[in-house]
Amino acid sequence: MAGFNAHLTSGAVTGTGLGLIGLTTGYLRTTETIAIAIIGTIGGLLPDIDSDTGKPLQLLFQLISVMIPVFLYPYFLEHFTDGVPFSICYFSMFYLFINYVVCPFIKKLTAHRGVMHSIPFAILCGEIAYLSLLKSSDSFALFGSLAIFLGSMTHLTLDEFHSLKFTKGIIPTFKRSSGTALTFTAPDFVSISTVYFLMISFGSLIVMRFYEIPVLSELYNQI
Repeated sequence: MAGFNAHLTSGAVTGTGLGLIGLTTGYLRTTETIAIAIIGTIGGLLPDIDSDTGKPLQLLFQLISVMIPVFLYPYFLEHFTDGVPFSICYFSMFYLFINYVVCPFIKKLTAHRGVMHSIPFAILCGEIAYLSLLKSSDSFALFGSLAIFLGSMTHLTLDEFHSLKFTKGIIPTFKRSSGTALTFTAPDFVSISTVYFLMISFGSLIVMRFYEIPVLSELYNQI
């Protein structure tokens, strides 16, 4: 299994590359490019959200406790008055909730190299990022979604590569962990079924938004 620094670097490279593509093609501004680089870095760490211990997990949740409320901030402003008091309450509550409620719950619920080390989970995270970032712009939402997805995929690819052991530096043999990252399945049927259900549901919303299906126009226009 690849180490923390490898995942951090690969995510940063992926996010930076995507951001520069968006910048040079005119789809992103400079600030958005930097934001995509940060989002890609988080994507490179995201599959390890099911780790139980270690500073990498703590750092990941610290980053998530910042990014998630930022993603959702425009939606909350539709119902609350913007200002310093609201911002203090909003970001403090999200930080405490994610680090002291969500984090212990995920630790208890998941096992390392489970459903979060799978391709469907990477797709689901990309879909959630796209829908969450739509308030900014369509182009930023698209690049943010790709940054999360491709960052996660580089993580899974590195894990699979490190599951190979090269005898005499040439002949590859497989470790026990081989095939547990770049996969469409997971040991827990309930968890992988839930991920597939959410992936299809969010994916349907995105497709409907692109094709503007009238019957659900009000639903995706609120996203």
